[in-house]
Amino acid sequence: LEARSGEEALEVIKEHRDDIDLIISDVVMPQMDGPTMVKELQRLYPDWYKQVKLVFVSGYTEDRLREQFDAGETFG
Repeated sequence: LEARSGEEALEVIKEHRDDIDLIISDVVMPQMDGPTMVKELQRLYPDWYKQVKLVFVSGYTEDRLREQFDAGETFG
């Protein structure tokens, strides 16, 4: 399954949630970035989100990526 933006990814996930075990997301995407998309997934589908694996792909360093999340929040 493929999406060209965070918003499109939310729609794909909504339709195919039961078929998804892994999400690979860029940090920077048009319309909605990866960290924002992940926060929305956590809000919309908290139980499902706990079961899925997440991989961020980015040219940013890990420290820069961590700036996108709240203190104490973890990401895969």
